[in-house]
Amino acid sequence: PWVLHVGSSAPRKRTDVLLDAVALARRTVPELGLVKVGDWSPADHDRIARHRLSAAVVQVRGPLAFTSAPLTG
Repeated sequence: PWVLHVGSSAPRKRTDVLLDAVALARRTVPELGLVKVGDWSPADHDRIARHRLSAAVVQVRGPLAFTSAPLTG
């Protein structure tokens, strides 16, 4: 399972709470990962290290290429 965050790391976005919540959830779901589209703040980098989340976090930066495919469901 994955959590996705798309947006800035402006303080009003409360990425600190997001990282704390992911760290807490991983106690029950250790395979949980976090995908971040955008940059982390220096404080977020510190929090990722403190929670030992480096292996669980994927960061995507820059333009993204999408292919069109029919949605199935």
